[in-house]
Amino acid sequence: MNDEAIVACPATVWDGYRHYGLASGLVSVPDYTILVQPEDSSVVDARADSGQGPDLITLSIPAALGASARYERRPICNTVIAASGPVVAANQEMALRDLAGKHLALPGPQSTAALVCTTLLPSFGETYMPSNAIFSAIQRGDIEAGVVLNYDVQAFEDAGLVVLCELRERFAHYQLDLPLPWTVVCVKRELDVETKAVLEAAFRKSVEVATAHHNDALAYGMEVAGVSSREVAERLLDQYSLADEGDALTAFEQGVEVLESYLEADYYAANGRF
Repeated sequence: MNDEAIVACPATVWDGYRHYGLASGLVSVPDYTILVQPEDSSVVDARADSGQGPDLITLSIPAALGASARYERRPICNTVIAASGPVVAANQEMALRDLAGKHLALPGPQSTAALVCTTLLPSFGETYMPSNAIFSAIQRGDIEAGVVLNYDVQAFEDAGLVVLCELRERFAHYQLDLPLPWTVVCVKRELDVETKAVLEAAFRKSVEVATAHHNDALAYGMEVAGVSSREVAERLLDQYSLADEGDALTAFEQGVEVLESYLEADYYAANGRF
């Protein structure tokens, strides 16, 4: 009887696409049954705190740093924001300084988005909600502004939403044009060396399979994320890129070090809110 290996990832087009090989069964692991579990990113991040957490998990950077006693970061499929990705949006024009004192919807307290916003934006009230609920909440006026992970120009125009800033540009402005690290793949520390290597190899293969079966992998990513338009899904896929080797990996690790400094208790006292 095969052992089960649990693989958890955010329910996004990008992550669904990368996990297609594993989810479809086109990538198999001898002696293991792979169960891919896509969920809202805040749920995935919280699972890393559980003693019964997944074997392989894609985490936001703050969540990965906070769970380092249980999970180790692996140099595979690191994700950075590559294009007009996550944005701070509102339903009316305003300057960034006007966010001061307002409430901003964020996709989870351990998200990379929350860390960047609480560090590099004026002081605001934090409201957490599932990432796929923020767009509609801003549109209805339930919240004054929020971070929308899946930025689509046409959808924003149709809904009357405006972009106040792109998170990657905000980060690059203060960090000498470093790319914004977004997620990292982690493996459970308690697993033996051989199992870790097998799972890592399987995930690398899953990404290769997705590229080779682009249409099917994109369809799976759309299903996972609840996106109905292929055109929109392609644009969402282009928001991210991998930083696994060479200069890209070096810049990724430098960016992670910066984000880790944001988590230090004395950071706000030393630097204030911008």
